[in-house]
Amino acid sequence: MEAGAYEHNEYIEMAVADVRRTGEAEAFARVLDVLLMRMSEGGEAPMPMLVSQGSFPFPEISDTDNIEEVVKDLAGKSFTLEEDVRFRMDTMKDTNGRLWIPLFTSEHELHKQPTTNISMNISIEQILKAGLNYEEVEGVVINPFGEFLELPRNIIELTLSHYKGSEKTD
Repeated sequence: MEAGAYEHNEYIEMAVADVRRTGEAEAFARVLDVLLMRMSEGGEAPMPMLVSQGSFPFPEISDTDNIEEVVKDLAGKSFTLEEDVRFRMDTMKDTNGRLWIPLFTSEHELHKQPTTNISMNISIEQILKAGLNYEEVEGVVINPFGEFLELPRNIIELTLSHYKGSEKTD
């Protein structure tokens, strides 16, 4: 497990595994307790992002360029954007075609399948609120590429209502 922002997110993974193994209501309540704990700690998760407006100024690369050398040359350098660039959280579709906001507990979980090229650390609280604020999504799915658990809107509302740091989501 990565240190820092994702430290202790393994408790979310363990609680989800317990729900999937037992199917018990107490295990599900433990997932919600762990999410509340991680929010109170300022916990974050890697979020795949999509560019919804603007573009990035990528260098021109010819067929003869060694892509590894070009990437190494760009690493750590700053650049200026000529226009505003806006991002939005990526969504995941389930087998029934319903959209969910993903909550990945680690970079490892994020990269179990291909996602967008851009990811940002987002607070767990913001991710849960996004599950309520985007009309087209059903809620939040924890680790959709592995041992996953779907949190529908009513469960997110209940969880956030118990979080003392939460403000109104409407």
